[in-house]
Amino acid sequence: MPGTGWQSSVRRSLVLTEFPVPEWLPVSLRDRFPSTRLKLSCSPTAIHPWLKLGNGTEVFIKRDDQTGSSLSGNKVRKLEFIMADVLKRGCDAVITCGSLQSNHCRAVAAIAAQLGIECHLLLRTDSATCDSKPSGNYLLSGLTGAHLYLVGLREQYATSLLPRSQKLAEILRRDRGRKAYIIPVGGSDAVGVFGYFSAFDEILKDCPASVKNIFVACGSGGTVAGLAIANHLSGNKFRIYGIPVCDSGAYFYDHIQKMVNDLELAGVKAEDICQMIDGYKGAGYGISTEQERDFIRRITAETGIFLDPVYSGKAARGMMEELDGGSKIYKGDSLFIHTGGIFGIFGEPGFVSSTLNDIRHGTTSSWMDATQEPFMRP
Repeated sequence: MPGTGWQSSVRRSLVLTEFPVPEWLPVSLRDRFPSTRLKLSCSPTAIHPWLKLGNGTEVFIKRDDQTGSSLSGNKVRKLEFIMADVLKRGCDAVITCGSLQSNHCRAVAAIAAQLGIECHLLLRTDSATCDSKPSGNYLLSGLTGAHLYLVGLREQYATSLLPRSQKLAEILRRDRGRKAYIIPVGGSDAVGVFGYFSAFDEILKDCPASVKNIFVACGSGGTVAGLAIANHLSGNKFRIYGIPVCDSGAYFYDHIQKMVNDLELAGVKAEDICQMIDGYKGAGYGISTEQERDFIRRITAETGIFLDPVYSGKAARGMMEELDGGSKIYKGDSLFIHTGGIFGIFGEPGFVSSTLNDIRHGTTSSWMDATQEPFMRP
């Protein structure tokens, strides 16, 4: 095959860089804060006005959907610290897990390819063969050359996926001499949590003073944990709200509490530093309803900002229903953290088919004859 006499030099551009400790971080935690990260994101990301509510308050948006291209979204912030840890530990393989359309897995696969290390992904699905056409994040993960393993849709991390990952790590050591690093689902652990310490520092510097509430989707819990813990450590300037798109608020409180305990923050309770708002995961993780699809289409048409049907679409809809509901607990303006997920649009069959149907019959018309005037919708 022509053109094969080359090697990637991307690895040389990915180096560990110093990362300054935020000024608000307590002295007792400074030795725990990573001194270096692998600079992967296009950060800081912008904060700008997004939606005006009938009561006069405003919703701003932090554009973490613009952290990069193939590495877009919130996951890359966590992976800056996790992949730095991978390199510092001398690992030459990574293992992680998620859904078939996992943004996290796609980001890990892309970074691993850039670093020239093996990537192994355990992907949850309801099909042992995945007969459907590869699309979205599943397609992109495969393009990187990652090793993909299909596992059951209901497999839990602690009881199944973690033991499988540990088994795979041992096989890689035994058969290939690899030193594998296991990344938890979503990169949500006491290393990845520092990614949103970094993002919170940006919020403190750039967010309008009128903002009192921060809303974010909860899929694995690392993003809301980072924001909530950082907000607590810096003096509780904001009220942090997480909107689960899977599992339940109780599950995420437990997960956040584990990170709090791992950071040895005595006396801190997850329920005191953030609030989970249940009731907006709809038909379930990765399944969109017609109401959710209508909301996403309207937001996109009116603001030009794309939301995905798995995370940001459900969370933004939940936020707007809460704010429009007239509750007096949401005082002041609000900030929505856009966690990315654009590739998920192409991996959710219901969203794709419904939207294409609307485009074909609602916004598309034939104008083959240039002598005639085109038909324009009202």
